[in-house]
Amino acid sequence: QELINAGLKYEQIIDYKASNAVPLIIQANGNQLFDYCIDLVGRQMSELCSNIVRLNGTYVDVTNATTDDAHENLFNIGAVVVHISNYAYSLKGNFSYYGDLLKRITSLVEKGVISPSPIQVIGDFELETVRKAHTIMETNQTKGHKLIMRISE
Repeated sequence: QELINAGLKYEQIIDYKASNAVPLIIQANGNQLFDYCIDLVGRQMSELCSNIVRLNGTYVDVTNATTDDAHENLFNIGAVVVHISNYAYSLKGNFSYYGDLLKRITSLVEKGVISPSPIQVIGDFELETVRKAHTIMETNQTKGHKLIMRISE
């Protein structure tokens, strides 16, 4: 119901875990493959995306959980693969990136420019919490909430 309230039509909502998801998704797009697919889940979603992106289309990965089959499919169609990895900032020692971004978002929420989404704090910023977050997302247990990991200073 939340997706309908957000403006989607019933026929635009497809369970990506359904065995016939790929043809249903392509059919819902006027029998056309997609120019872009943004993968926020990984694994099974990476395979689905690799089957609905057009020749030389773009696959955007934010999970680093792309399967070998998806990699092969994306290579075979000459897809542009874009990896979005915000954690790269911390690997380079730029820890202020996250803080500055959070301060900017906080300011927008405080000014009423944007409304905060419901949140669910699932733990501290550590590997096990990231794994837990992926499991929650992959099994559709977010219930409309954003998942948050605490970052201690």
